[in-house]
Amino acid sequence: MRLSRNQIEVLIIGALILAFLVYNFADFNEVLSGDNGSAVPATNTPVNTSNGNATSTANTSITSNMGNGSATDISTNTYSAHGVSFNYPNTWSMYSDNSSGDEVIVVYKDDSTQFQVQITPNNGMSEQEVIDSMENSIYFFGWWNKISNSTLTVDNKTAYKDTFTVYSLMPFIIDGRYEQIYFLKNGKTYSMLLQAQNNDFDKEKQNFDIILNSFKVH
Repeated sequence: MRLSRNQIEVLIIGALILAFLVYNFADFNEVLSGDNGSAVPATNTPVNTSNGNATSTANTSITSNMGNGSATDISTNTYSAHGVSFNYPNTWSMYSDNSSGDEVIVVYKDDSTQFQVQITPNNGMSEQEVIDSMENSIYFFGWWNKISNSTLTVDNKTAYKDTFTVYSLMPFIIDGRYEQIYFLKNGKTYSMLLQAQNNDFDKEKQNFDIILNSFKVH
């Protein structure tokens, strides 16, 4: 069957649009695949997973409230480097990187379930200026839907939390939930990203709480 000129133009335009979407949403996913097969979060700059500057030590079990009146003991490790420390489940993996000039620390259960913190100098910006710059920094083409914003306390500082649902073309994050949490301390911004599949986020809350409740700036 011979296509008309208009049909050919429609096909070309459609192919270009599809290529644009695939390219852009691949970049916007918070999890990429590293050379070693480990999960790598997409930050403002590439993360080098070969950096061996992270330290982790075994820790005692932590009793975590399951949210239904019961409690469970979760074995944890302690991360301590780059001026921060926190506990995380010992079944999760961890790495860090500072090749971009910012400190990036990641602990993750799998491709979909991760905690990331990026430590960035404020360079003289006021707290309100940082908050304003962070507040809308995570919107991409309407695929990120902000569902709530609130405050909480992290390391005795007021932290700001924005919660999003995320729809993407990539298979493992088709329906995700993200919490962006950030606070300022000692002239630096600590920007955290908690992510999991939407259906799994509440199940992982106890693990995220272990990290947030133990997070300290030294």
